[in-house]
Amino acid sequence: MMDDAREIWLERYLQHLLRERCLTKTTVDNYYRDLMAFNEFCATQGIASWQEVKVQHVRTFIAGRHRSGLSGPSLQRMLSALRGLFRYLLRENQITVNPAQALRAPKSRRKLPKTWDVDQVTCLLNDFPVDSLEVRDHAMLELLYSSGLRLAELVCYSLKIWTYRTPA
Repeated sequence: MMDDAREIWLERYLQHLLRERCLTKTTVDNYYRDLMAFNEFCATQGIASWQEVKVQHVRTFIAGRHRSGLSGPSLQRMLSALRGLFRYLLRENQITVNPAQALRAPKSRRKLPKTWDVDQVTCLLNDFPVDSLEVRDHAMLELLYSSGLRLAELVCYSLKIWTYRTPA
């Protein structure tokens, strides 16, 4: 049985996520783990209620997790869980300020897209187009490979050309 005021509000928030927000059990379980870790951190800092949590407490907690090797997406999820909890507590008039609102997680490294090598592209472009659609596709593939355009850019330009050529 939970007797700590922080844990009681934590349980209410998790029930809110399940019943009112209809989040999946997996998401709520992940939030539970993150929020319990923060709750334990608060206990070690001598914080008796959610009202006592300040921005520097949240910042210190997140920085500690970052130093311990937690990944960027995990830190982002943790901050999302904390922002949501404090938003809920604001709505329930348990706190007056959301201490996690302005904090941002460290940026995650973005993976670079995989590219084709020359042999793969040569094999793809070796077949000669037969009909008009194949000619178009062949030209688009050559343009993509030789210019370094992203697919989204090619589609955008293609649509502009097609719209320009099509009579209204």
